[in-house]
Amino acid sequence: MNQFFRCATTLILLAAIAATSSQLQAQSALELLSGFDAARIEAAYPPGDSESFGELAKIIYRLKRVSDDGIESKIAAETTPLELGDAIRVTGTIKSLRTLKVPDNLVEFLEFPVFQDIVISVATEDAEASDEPTSHEAASHEATYNTKTLNLIAARLPTGAAVGDRIEAVGVVIEENADSESSFPLAMASGHVKWFPSQPPSNGWRLLSQAGVDVSELADVGDRNRQPLMAADNDAFYQMLAVSQQIADTPLAAQLEPTWIVPVDLLREPKKFTGDWLRMQLRTVRVTRIAVTDPERQKQLGSDHYFQIDANGDLGNVVVQIARPDGETGEPVRFEGMYPVSLVMKELPGFLSKAIQEQEGGDAVVALISKPIQVEGFFFRLWSYSSDYMERQNAGDQFGPLLMVARMNDRSSVGTGGVGVEVIGYVAAFVIVGGILATLIWSRVNSGEDL
Repeated sequence: MNQFFRCATTLILLAAIAATSSQLQAQSALELLSGFDAARIEAAYPPGDSESFGELAKIIYRLKRVSDDGIESKIAAETTPLELGDAIRVTGTIKSLRTLKVPDNLVEFLEFPVFQDIVISVATEDAEASDEPTSHEAASHEATYNTKTLNLIAARLPTGAAVGDRIEAVGVVIEENADSESSFPLAMASGHVKWFPSQPPSNGWRLLSQAGVDVSELADVGDRNRQPLMAADNDAFYQMLAVSQQIADTPLAAQLEPTWIVPVDLLREPKKFTGDWLRMQLRTVRVTRIAVTDPERQKQLGSDHYFQIDANGDLGNVVVQIARPDGETGEPVRFEGMYPVSLVMKELPGFLSKAIQEQEGGDAVVALISKPIQVEGFFFRLWSYSSDYMERQNAGDQFGPLLMVARMNDRSSVGTGGVGVEVIGYVAAFVIVGGILATLIWSRVNSGEDL
């Protein structure tokens, strides 16, 4: 009998150890920080010299290469005291920002020159409240919250980030709380911080931020104007595409008047309008259904496809001249009358779906549809792509505005707005072929990572 109890006790102890080990494994993210253990993290924070600055920069570098989902999968289901290297998610408001310099010998390898120590204020549920609430507390049944501060070591936020802005971050604990009963750490590191400004610089950023879009991504999007769409655009592209048409139905969108814009404005100052809430009049040329193959992007978008609409915008009396690439001789390429504009949206409006159904059938991937339209949406950036017209001119890639459509209306009932059939036919010849080539290139990028 004694032997039986000894065996049973041993099994219980082993089960308890296994459960504890499983809990720690599910919570710790140390395996994501190649080369770092708890002792090395402890030595790096708080930073006091060039060596500790370098160590913290290396932690950020490693975290930047892990997806938020990868880190969140390590977060424990239950609130327990957090240890060095444990995964954590926080939401708070900025109290102060301090910029720290990456040691010169690491800048080329890490690919960023500075990072930041961001003090944030976090509202946490008071776990230290008495187990026997007062009669008032019992009557209200309301949770008690405390405000605590935390140091967040992270990549540099956009220049516009300021005290009072809300941020979200997932990362790892780099300084635990001396109070063993507290689950709230003193400091964490993160490779990607989402930024929601309290005073957005434009109506577009205000609408996107309210819809949950991390507008810190937009600060970098504008730096890639006139370049092909690339993997670096993915997060901002899919976040905006997923919510643009939802935003159209919000009370805030009804209050904020879009800025009337023409293609030449976006060609002249594209960075000024990144993410802005705009209105344009265009004419469609071609509609293409783009497949989304990555499961995570499908989940984010709520669909396995979206639509790209090639369109033309009126230049009025303006003549656009595009310089030839370095090394190419000849006069600049001229555009008169119209200029190509690209649109993307999750779902087509009824009038376009009907036109495709009548002309090509419901399963058509590509349809040549000419409709005068008015769109409201968000400017993404100027993107470049191959076009037959530019190739015939030996002038390199075509570039043009790309917008996320929130709302599209058919202008057929009120006329074409002066857009001539002759001009449309002339411009469509290179826009259509250029769009086909651009879509093929886009698809090749998507085969590695959807864009």
